[in-house]
Amino acid sequence: MQASLRYWCSVLLFCVGAANGAAPAGDACRQTPTARCLIDNAMAHWVQLADATPARKELAAQLAFEARQSGIPIPASLRDTIGESSLATSLEREETYLRHLQHRDFERARNDIKQLPAPLQDFLRLPAEALLIEALTLALADQQADQLKKQYYETLLVLDHPTRNRRMLAVARQEILGGQPRKGLQTLENTDIDAFSASEFFQSRIITEWLAASSEQLFLRPDQTPGRCDQPADIAPALQYLLHDNLYVGLASSSDITDRRLRAEGFLLGAKLYRNSGQCDLLEKWLTAQAILLSRPADGIATTATALLDDVLLARALRRYFHREAP
Repeated sequence: MQASLRYWCSVLLFCVGAANGAAPAGDACRQTPTARCLIDNAMAHWVQLADATPARKELAAQLAFEARQSGIPIPASLRDTIGESSLATSLEREETYLRHLQHRDFERARNDIKQLPAPLQDFLRLPAEALLIEALTLALADQQADQLKKQYYETLLVLDHPTRNRRMLAVARQEILGGQPRKGLQTLENTDIDAFSASEFFQSRIITEWLAASSEQLFLRPDQTPGRCDQPADIAPALQYLLHDNLYVGLASSSDITDRRLRAEGFLLGAKLYRNSGQCDLLEKWLTAQAILLSRPADGIATTATALLDDVLLARALRRYFHREAP
């Protein structure tokens, strides 16, 4: 057992180092890719796609915007294909909205939502309303969160059944991430997602239930958690805790979750849960590293337009939700 624990500690150190640093060189990007690796890979392969296809045009616009946001130089070959884009305007509105959330300027965030009718364009694809509900819940503004939730549900009545379930599922998850796991589970019960639902929805429900169990431990029983654990000496107890974390154990070992993208999404939500609860920086970084690894195609390299776009959207989610500005 001690030998096994030493092995996993060394793996955790390696992944945490990769998640924090600049893009690893060469084969290291295949084994422990970072957000920078994702952008660099998309930069390297987008030119090989067929010219003038809608998928290539969207990838070029998304890639150029994200590279600019991340301070990565944009090659002239990419810059020249973009021009003025309504996509860039939409993405700028999302960035403004997220800045208002970060600074707890909830009144401005509410106004921003009027210009954000679709889910945000990153790997987690969250509705703006769900993110505001999460922020209000974290800020203990439960009355405002409930009022917004009621208003949001009224807008969902005109949507088709799958879209409505998907949006309600997002609200449940954000309530859980906001430290209200039991309320999130009640919201989940208001959907009709069960074992007879489409595979995407049933697997998402299972992940949400695991997320709630982890949230209950981190938020409601913090004395039984590993605490901040942000030093190398904290790795062994952090890993021992992780091996009993409902979400991690489920995502890592359950045969119920067959969709790699959903598993990667689950790891990313788990990382956000540790961040929101103020618990264990090391495990937050470990889980984001797992999300990056799982998002990769089976051969480890994204080359299709769809896979490259997923790279860009994942890099954007990592920047938006996990970037820490220097003090």
